[in-house]
Amino acid sequence: MTRLLKKWTTVLGALSLTTDAAPGLILLWMARQSIGVRFGNRIRSLREQRGWTLAYLAAHSGISKTFLTNLETAKKEPCLFTIETLAASFDLTVGKLMRGL
Repeated sequence: MTRLLKKWTTVLGALSLTTDAAPGLILLWMARQSIGVRFGNRIRSLREQRGWTLAYLAAHSGISKTFLTNLETAKKEPCLFTIETLAASFDLTVGKLMRGL
């Protein structure tokens, strides 16, 4: 059993969930986390490539600096409207913004 699976089996046990559900829940959690991390990295990378600060992107997009920070660090997930707004801010289509994530 991998370390991650052992860790999550312990967590799920503490939550009174069966370990039979652990692999599926772990994969779901990892998938959600990884796309959030990848999306945040994409936003940060695009912003830095343009030499933009968080404050500039916030002013340019109308999205708060706090929320942008939370997106970049994968603490929050964007809704479709936010994804569309960010794509437009970077002069990209939604498809190009999301490609490869």
